[in-house]
Amino acid sequence: MSRLIASGCSCTRHCWPTWADYLGKHFDEYVNVATGGADNAVIARNVIATARHGDTVVIQWTGFDRFNTFTDDEKQKLLTPNDLCAIDYSGMDVDNVSGGWQHHGSIWGPERYKKFVVNYYHPVERFRHSLDYVKMVEMHSHLTGYRVWNFSMANWFLSECESKNDPRLLKMHERMKFRHFYLDHFLLDIRDEVAPLIVKHKYANNDNHPTPLVNWVWLKEYMAPEIGISLDFSIEDQVQYDQERVLKGDVD
Repeated sequence: MSRLIASGCSCTRHCWPTWADYLGKHFDEYVNVATGGADNAVIARNVIATARHGDTVVIQWTGFDRFNTFTDDEKQKLLTPNDLCAIDYSGMDVDNVSGGWQHHGSIWGPERYKKFVVNYYHPVERFRHSLDYVKMVEMHSHLTGYRVWNFSMANWFLSECESKNDPRLLKMHERMKFRHFYLDHFLLDIRDEVAPLIVKHKYANNDNHPTPLVNWVWLKEYMAPEIGISLDFSIEDQVQYDQERVLKGDVD
């Protein structure tokens, strides 16, 4: 029996279908362990806590300057049902959670977190951390016996706070010699080309996440050929329905 594990941030698990949901239709079992606002440490841990022998694992890594911390100052605030995943893979009881995970450094977070990253972290350091997590998953895949493919939400070498390429980062990546890391295109670039839309719904007034159509194009034209899977194109009718629904603000 085939099983897909998908991991990433909110561009992999959102309040509308993503590339992972459409890819999951091609497997006997589909598990999405992505967490909205996650950094690459959380993305890696979610895979290692879930993947087993024979799985197909597809990861969409996020900006390397994101960082997560835990605070006891407030009860976990769940923005969407998908955010439960942040608790599920932290070893805590969903029904009795005190404190909460804080997703700092995200472009959707407070400006002070971005300033903290810029002022106190160096891009080389943060990028190295992300490379280590990618390598950790790759090594775990060899030990456990599953196959993993890596993609990136946005330009892997720019992240969310950097506006210029640092050639040191490219050299660092090349030295890691990852087996499957696709760098030719990025999801957010496809969004800007296909449908750079702002959606208003019950969770947000200005959601610019890639819509279902963008996710399908990303999967069909770039991800599926890299993974080596033949897609069921009858899904396109569902994609069109999902796109129209999202544009009306009707989300899960």
